Amino acid sequence: MDLKFFMFLLLMMLASVGVGMLVWVVLVRLFGTVGTTAKVLKYVLIPLCVLGYNMFMLSLGDNYYYGAALPIVLLAALIAYLRFAKGGAYSNQLSPMELQQEEFVGEKPETSKSRRIREKREQREQAREQQKQKHRKKK
Repeated sequence: MDLKFFMFLLLMMLASVGVGMLVWVVLVRLFGTVGTTAKVLKYVLIPLCVLGYNMFMLSLGDNYYYGAALPIVLLAALIAYLRFAKGGAYSNQLSPMELQQEEFVGEKPETSKSRRIREKREQREQAREQQKQKHRKKK
């Protein structure tokens, strides 16, 4: 296997991953992550776009380097845009669980069950304190 064929396979792989990620980003931006339409489109369009782009790269002949560079450059530009133009590190975004916890920062309404549990806990703590005070007086 010569180096040119190895480079071709490597660039095909990188270009395929780049096209797949770009299509995924566009689909998430347009249709979101939940819903039947979004899931079906992800399963259908990503492989079709990757295969179509691979066929396009095969048709380029010896100029496949330019075809492989296009999705890689677009992906790098997208990452740079998210990092610098969107204002801040994209890795510092809150997870969905943290976002949900921030929504409930205020006091939640107390249910009767939680109130009973809290009252019993407070009674047990008071009983322990009284026992500790009695034990200290005996010494």
